[in-house]
Amino acid sequence: MNRKGKKGFRIDIPRFFAYGLFSCLMVVAFFEFIKDITNQNIKLANGITSESLKSSMKHVEKGLETYETKINTLVKFYSDQTFDNEKSKEQFIEVVRRLNVRYMGIMGKDGICEYFDSGIPTGVISNYSKQPFYNDVMCGKSGVCVCKESYTGKNRVLYYKPIVKNGTIDSVVLVFIGDDFFDLNGNIYLSGEDGSVLLQNYNIQKIDNIYKDYINKIKFTNGYSSRKLKNEIKGIKPYSWTKDDKDIISFSFLGPGGNAYINHAKLIYGDLYITQISPLQDLTGNVDRISTLFFIVVCTLIVLFFVIIIFSTNNKFQSLQKEKDIIYDSFRNSTLLLRIIDVQKDEIKRVKNSIEREENIPLDDGFAQESFARFARENVCDEDRNLFRQNTDLSLLDKKVGDKKPYSFDFRVREINVNEVKLVWRRGVFTPIAFDNNEQVKTVIFTLQDINKQKGYEYEYSGILSSLTNIYFYISVIDFMENTFSELNKKQYVQREMGDSGTYSQGISTYISRFVNPSSQQKMNIFFNYEMLKMELKNSNIISTEFIENVQGWCRVSIIVISRNSNGEPIKALFAVQSIDSEKKKELQTLSALQDAYDAVNKANNAKSNFLNSMSHDIRTPMNAIINMTNLALIHLDDKEKTRDYLEKTMSSSNHLLELINEVLDMSRIESGKLTFTETKFNIKNLLKDVVEQTRVLIDAKHQNLKLNLSGIIHETVVSDSTRLQQVFMNLLSNANKYTQEGGEISISAKETETDNAKLKLYEFVFQDNGIGMSEEFLSKIFEPFSRADDIRTSRIQGTGLGMSITKNIVSMMNGDITVESKVNEGSKFTVTFFLHTDENIEDNENEETSSAEKDIDNIFDILQKTNFTAKRVLLVEDNAINCEIAKEILEMVKLEVFHAENGEKAVEMFSESEEGFYDMIFMDIQMPVMDGYEATKKIRNLQREDAKVVPIVAMTANAFTEDQMRAKESGMNDYISKPLEINKLIRILQSWLK
Repeated sequence: MNRKGKKGFRIDIPRFFAYGLFSCLMVVAFFEFIKDITNQNIKLANGITSESLKSSMKHVEKGLETYETKINTLVKFYSDQTFDNEKSKEQFIEVVRRLNVRYMGIMGKDGICEYFDSGIPTGVISNYSKQPFYNDVMCGKSGVCVCKESYTGKNRVLYYKPIVKNGTIDSVVLVFIGDDFFDLNGNIYLSGEDGSVLLQNYNIQKIDNIYKDYINKIKFTNGYSSRKLKNEIKGIKPYSWTKDDKDIISFSFLGPGGNAYINHAKLIYGDLYITQISPLQDLTGNVDRISTLFFIVVCTLIVLFFVIIIFSTNNKFQSLQKEKDIIYDSFRNSTLLLRIIDVQKDEIKRVKNSIEREENIPLDDGFAQESFARFARENVCDEDRNLFRQNTDLSLLDKKVGDKKPYSFDFRVREINVNEVKLVWRRGVFTPIAFDNNEQVKTVIFTLQDINKQKGYEYEYSGILSSLTNIYFYISVIDFMENTFSELNKKQYVQREMGDSGTYSQGISTYISRFVNPSSQQKMNIFFNYEMLKMELKNSNIISTEFIENVQGWCRVSIIVISRNSNGEPIKALFAVQSIDSEKKKELQTLSALQDAYDAVNKANNAKSNFLNSMSHDIRTPMNAIINMTNLALIHLDDKEKTRDYLEKTMSSSNHLLELINEVLDMSRIESGKLTFTETKFNIKNLLKDVVEQTRVLIDAKHQNLKLNLSGIIHETVVSDSTRLQQVFMNLLSNANKYTQEGGEISISAKETETDNAKLKLYEFVFQDNGIGMSEEFLSKIFEPFSRADDIRTSRIQGTGLGMSITKNIVSMMNGDITVESKVNEGSKFTVTFFLHTDENIEDNENEETSSAEKDIDNIFDILQKTNFTAKRVLLVEDNAINCEIAKEILEMVKLEVFHAENGEKAVEMFSESEEGFYDMIFMDIQMPVMDGYEATKKIRNLQREDAKVVPIVAMTANAFTEDQMRAKESGMNDYISKPLEINKLIRILQSWLK
């Protein structure tokens, strides 16, 4: 039916209604289509944001798990330590620093916390006794909670764990998670049970409480409502929106900032929740606006060109969906801005209402090449400007995106702050979205992305690789899945043979055959066995071995696991080789030195073992004589002549045993560095004559001829340690006597030589014999401890093997020298030299008088018979009953009246209670109970009476060393006699002090 309008127009009403009805149906279909696209976007956004939240949860939970491991390490370390000094605390602080714990403290039972970390100054003290977790941890519980950290006043996630020692809680380790722990992309918040925000990214909207400041202000969309939400979480405290620890609550809403999507979940650690808010306009806002624009166009075309619209609508919507997906994907990649460019028309335009994440960028609507040129001048740094211009030349764009894939390039722009200009990295991306019939690019989207952080990681990786290169001269990656290797760095000589990549077996075979020393090739073939290597790396993160390389010398190769599959098998590993040639050579030298030292110790131990075996024999021999000769003397008491003979032999054996003991003690003191020397003035000729007289009996017993020539000595009085010199001369003369046959000859000569110093002379003493002599082999070790010639001729001669070692050490300590010449069966010659100080104005006649006195006394019996100290009283201080009996008997034999005190305290008491001048002399033992001899002497000397200052006090002790004599004199004693007592020396002391 056709009708005309008022102006004559004919209207086909059925066709009009048909077109109108069809148009309405198309409009409804279009809205449903748009709604379906929107729902799909929301569903896609839900999936993406949920996966993103799960990834963030894994990141946070991994971090919390790391902190749990750290606190367990700290608790174990603290439990094993006793912090009783600053050094212990410093060690604990070093452990905290190496674990990278910024906020950490030790809390006592009273709730007082002392901090040990670098995040809080030393000396800050906090009180946590009022905190909710305090009662739990004092009951032995450990866990995670939210706590206000008192130093900064901030809410923090707190780990607490008690330290138990001896079954009770000693203290508590507190570890607070710092702000630097939370570093996630997007609008993500970590909150407590009440919704209070604990941690969030610094560059997102600041929210103190998600529930109060955000959730209560939103309007739910997509069928969600506050009532529905409350019904869903009915019976659970506010904000506890989860039915299971891993459930995620997701919903869209209209919030303070517009349409958004929220995902919320509870973490497995403590009452902690993670929330992610994703504004939908970031994802679908531009798509919705573009869809609305196209909707208007479509409606217009439906009215005017209905038939054409029917055939083109589907293609338009597909193009729209493609453009929407491209825009969506672009914004997911940290895009700072987005522009659409018509390449053929050289037009650039911004997408309306798009999010600009970087302001003041001169890429406005207009000519594309002109905008890029202005951007290059005003923003791009000088070094990268040409690069930017080349990559934004639209005439070359077809070549760059010829494969219809996005094309990108990196450059730096100037970022201007208040006080500085710095360069930051950006990435430009051209994404083709439309091509003409000739497959030439027609339309592209240009996005600008922030890659500054990514570049930082690249530089950091490059720096790490550079640092590793300083350690490892060859690094490659082994791919166990592909059985290949690819090099990261290499020496030139390795690269020429190995190449950059290849199969594992071929690369290893080449490396071993070309570079590994033949002595190490078999070892390295076993080490690099493919199957064995995989098996070893399954249970270890690193394995290594050492080998010799032809170029680098000693090297160490390490295989370090990079990644594993779900079964724990290695997927990729680093193959790294480092040179350790210098360290290895030092190590081998050290091992060689240690082996030499070990051999020397073994040699010394063997020598000591031999010495102990020999000493066992040498000590038992005189002890056998002492015991059995004493028994024989007791049996033959009626036979005076036999008894005298037995006792003389007992005395000879006793003297020999004492000599053995003295040599062992001297050697022990030499080895410990405790041998001391005392310088006095004495007559060197008289000293040599005394040595000869003391050995005269032994020399006469073997009918040996002794010659003494002292004519070469001009200055007789010298200053030195006479006791040690006498010991040296006695050892040399005794050896000459022992190892010279009966009727043999022994000679002693001495001479003096001038030096540049008028009072310092060089004295040379020569001891020579025509005895059995020594072999060249034994001469090389004659001065070693415990050395004795392995000779049947010497097996019956008693000795310790220490005499010559002691002699050598004494001579060296006195800055002297000793040499020896000897031939088997011809004899030996010992030459000793000393630099001795002389004093021509002082003559020491004491030794001469002593020598004369000894000549007048033939034996002990004569001494005792000629000595008489009638009316003299002595105080004998001795704690040992037998020693007291011996000393008392000898003293009474020379007519002395003897009084006894059993310890030093009793001696002081007896002396102080006696009349002044009652005691003529005191013999004082040193080691005694109650009070020793040194202390007793000091107390006697400090008594307020005249005789206490002058009474002679003589040490009578078994402490027979020089330092003991010096200490005795320092305490106030006048003289010294060692045990066992020598009657000759005792009588001389009595004569000296009781005149």
